[in-house]
Formats: sequence, structure tokens, C-alpha cells
Amino acid sequence: MAEASSLTSSSTPAMTANRGDAPPGKLLKYTSYLYRNPSLTEAEFHEHWRSRHARLPIAAMKKHGIVKYSQYHCTRATRELARPSSEGRKAANRHVQYDMFEYDAVVQIWVEDIDAIAKMGGEDVFVDKIFADEEYLFDRKRCHVLVGWEEDILVDGKVLIPGYDEQTEGRQ
Repeated sequence: MAEASSLTSSSTPAMTANRGDAPPGKLLKYTSYLYRNPSLTEAEFHEHWRSRHARLPIAAMKKHGIVKYSQYHCTRATRELARPSSEGRKAANRHVQYDMFEYDAVVQIWVEDIDAIAKMGGEDVFVDKIFADEEYLFDRKRCHVLVGWEEDILVDGKVLIPGYDEQTEGRQ
């Protein structure tokens, strides 16, 4: 399967009114930034989220045309991998505020139309199982959500910026 960011929407703007100002052909990406319930260890959280929780919405997602659903797992150890880059950027430019996010998890859902998210969330499985499981898994008072679209710039070593000249711009 192709990466979701390289997937395109099959709908036209006339067919999908609930896309904001996303360019035609671009999928919307619904992203939730989540903190684990502090009563769970990192290992307990990630195992449950990956092995149990992930299965719950699949039928509803397929029913409502969700294009892709991904879990992005973040641990203390993986967050620390970003620290040298973050600190280096701050040291090089005192105006840069490159603070580390402390999220434990990020959910990414690609859709053609944002209505798919609301329709999916109205399914019985969300009320009967998923919301209760989210109460167990997440610190729901600290979660955040964002919707947008992706613009691929470099994929597999190929620059996708229209008009980019590798001979002149690649030397900067």
C-alpha cells in the first residue's frame, strides 16, 4: 500500500463540502495528540493500545470510508532521540522555541471528507466500547486534535516541489 500522504482523494470539491480549504485531491488528516493515563506504565499503555484498542474501530472505519488509520507510539526513550536536534536548534538560534512534546501517542486518520469522522464516532461501538477503553487508556483532559493535509516535499530521494532545480537549489 502506498503511503497515505501520497494517496489522493478521489472526490472533487463539488462532491465534498466539508474539506475546509484543502486542495482538491488531498486527503484530510485528522490527528489526535494523546497522553496515557498516568495509572498505566508505558509498556501497559502501548501494549493495550496496539493489541486491543486498535481492533475496536476497524469495522466502523471501513464502513465510513476511512482511508488509513495509524498509531504513532512515543516513549521516553524515543522522545529522547529528538533531544540533541532540539537542543542544537535552540543553541544555534536563541529565538527558536523547539520544546519537546511529551505526548505518548498520536492517532492519524486519513479521510476524503471530515464528515466520515463524525459518522464513524456515532457508531454503537464507540459508545459501547471505545469511549470506555479511551477512559482507561488516556488522560482525556489533556488530549488535542488537529485537522489538515500533507504536502509531500521529498519522497524516496525525489524532490516533489514544482519547479525545483536540483542543480541550483540543491547546492544551498
